[in-house]
Amino acid sequence: SFNGNRRLKKAFSKLSLHPIHVQELERCANDIHYYKDNYVKIKTKAGVNFPDLRSYQDDFINSIIPDEHEDNIGLMGRQSGKSISTAIYLSHKFNFGKDINIGIVGNKGKQAAEFLANTKNILIELPVWMQQGVNVWNKGSIENESKMRILTDVPTSDAFRGFTIAILVVDECAFIKSTVWDEFADSIFPSQSGLAWKKNIILSTANGMNHFYQMVKGVRDDSNGMNIFEVNWKD
Repeated sequence: SFNGNRRLKKAFSKLSLHPIHVQELERCANDIHYYKDNYVKIKTKAGVNFPDLRSYQDDFINSIIPDEHEDNIGLMGRQSGKSISTAIYLSHKFNFGKDINIGIVGNKGKQAAEFLANTKNILIELPVWMQQGVNVWNKGSIENESKMRILTDVPTSDAFRGFTIAILVVDECAFIKSTVWDEFADSIFPSQSGLAWKKNIILSTANGMNHFYQMVKGVRDDSNGMNIFEVNWKD
């Protein structure tokens, strides 16, 4: 176990797997929806249980998966499940990928930490035989034995200094001050230019005619090459 937590596997622990375990690992690695439907559990009002996702949440996950969709915008209302949907995607990448840095920023540091907590809650509910061994597990970052990292930060010009972020998640982008966003964007996006593969997921509800509005408008005008997913659902 990792640091005495019997629900987490220590890095480089060896387990004897039955052939069915190997088959399930391969199937989950190749099919995020099979992984989601059979192994992902989340915290609900009734306790920890399998998520009852709406069809558009599956559509959102499908929209960000293709490699050609490097830059993704999610214009989604409050309580529309954008955080959980993205956390499922991040947990899948973290558990079945290798050598990738994932970065999460929010309007406030607590938002990024909450986003990471959603992902950690999914990972810790996985069967131990399905988990990657853990090297780091704290409030601000996690790392596994395959050098997958999820880091949190605030959107500044110094965000994730020393790390090249291949998967970036920005939560409630429209609520970040435009001047702060410009400094962050001018720092983070050029650092990705040398990567063979990247994925940016920019999420928010609408908040006036600011930088996020301009990005959405650019997509709608087909002028900035980003992929957009829109949901105007309210609880």
